[in-house]
Amino acid sequence: MNVLFTNAGRRTYLVGFALDLTRSGYPLNIHVSDCTLLSASMHVAPEVKTHILPPVLESPSTYLTALFHLVQEQKIDVLFPLSDLDPLLLARQHSAFEQIGCKVIVGSVQAIECCDDKAKTFTFCRESGFPTPDVCLESNC
Repeated sequence: MNVLFTNAGRRTYLVGFALDLTRSGYPLNIHVSDCTLLSASMHVAPEVKTHILPPVLESPSTYLTALFHLVQEQKIDVLFPLSDLDPLLLARQHSAFEQIGCKVIVGSVQAIECCDDKAKTFTFCRESGFPTPDVCLESNC
């Protein structure tokens, strides 16, 4: 199984967990991507395949196109985004990745949009009965 961790940055411990699985006999080929070779995750172990992708923030569409090609070329089966830059973008393209055989591990667009917005998260928690501290929003400060 080919696994890709996107925008892995300094999250070497997650790549390390996957390496532990391979060393325990799980048949994984581990890939990491980032926008620079200077990222710590690009140097975890020689068996980890590294890939440079365009920065997400510069052009999300360019990033998605490059990521889509990488997934196809490397026959990636599972994609784990490791930064907050990817989940919403990938959730919106979830079905496109699934059509080429790649499972993207992200929540729904609705859940991610809620989590990315302090006011929406506050409202959701209060309406769902979760004990939630008051927050200072522009409308109530």
